[in-house]
Amino acid sequence: MRNKNHMIISIDAEKAFDKIQDPFMIKTLNKMGIEGKYLNIIKAIYDKPTANIILNGQKLKPIPLRTGTRQRCRLSPLLFNTVLEVLARAIR
Repeated sequence: MRNKNHMIISIDAEKAFDKIQDPFMIKTLNKMGIEGKYLNIIKAIYDKPTANIILNGQKLKPIPLRTGTRQRCRLSPLLFNTVLEVLARAIR
């Protein structure tokens, strides 16, 4: 009987959602064939993101955001799933 080695890896997707680095995401999308205008649009959305806060009717100075996919952005779950699939393929 053959002895097979198996590895179990667990990824907490809820925590990982906010931890994806933008350069890695862009590189991954490019490797999957997303390029040109579509990749440039995604880069524009994710390049140097800021939070704009309005307090008592006054717009405060924009706050730079560090990493992670955008919350409440309809594109974010699709991008996250794409990157996660590439990671899963690499692990396999």
